[in-house]
Amino acid sequence: MSTRRFQTAIGFVDWKTALIASGATRRKRLDAAAKTALEHVERVVSDYLGSAGGPRYRVRLRLYAGWHEGKTRTNYFQGIAGIREKVAGRVRTYRDGRVAFLGGDDGIQLGARLACASDRRLAPKHDVHLLATLRRRAGEPTEKMVDTALIADLLGLAMRKEADRYVVVSDDDDMLPGIFAAEAVGAKVGMLRRPGTISRFMTHAEDLVTTYESVEP
Repeated sequence: MSTRRFQTAIGFVDWKTALIASGATRRKRLDAAAKTALEHVERVVSDYLGSAGGPRYRVRLRLYAGWHEGKTRTNYFQGIAGIREKVAGRVRTYRDGRVAFLGGDDGIQLGARLACASDRRLAPKHDVHLLATLRRRAGEPTEKMVDTALIADLLGLAMRKEADRYVVVSDDDDMLPGIFAAEAVGAKVGMLRRPGTISRFMTHAEDLVTTYESVEP
């Protein structure tokens, strides 16, 4: 086995997209859906990072979703909470050990607590910066502040040079301005998305985008 040190990577994951792309929405149990989505994310990120002959990586994931409706934890939260508990302290390896995903609170973090915001901005009694990230519009659930939270963390951590690589997992073109900005400050950053989801007006960004096949029917 190579003795070269591991480089570090941070994955910024649009969790709703991960649930859809992994086919997890077909699962009835919340924890089963979260497990399916997490394994899907780890597979596509490790495929992206773990090329033969390239660096070895230790990866931590930051997950962004409507974690709270008002102050109440949503089904998104209930699902991932059980999975985080099960993988706490356990490293998951892929690509013949070339890519290792960290366990516990350091390895799987929820974006409701921003990476670079001041602790004095935490919501009292909740230990997060962002509540009400799932709201109702005409009775339908709508995520709020989720994309901007992901981009704020990407830029904050990139400017701090917290990792060697930054990977955004999302189908949403709204991520691209932040990815451009992270690239401009010197970050090695890329975006993972499903084929056919990038706008035809953004072909000049295709070198930053890697596509993967989902299992969505």
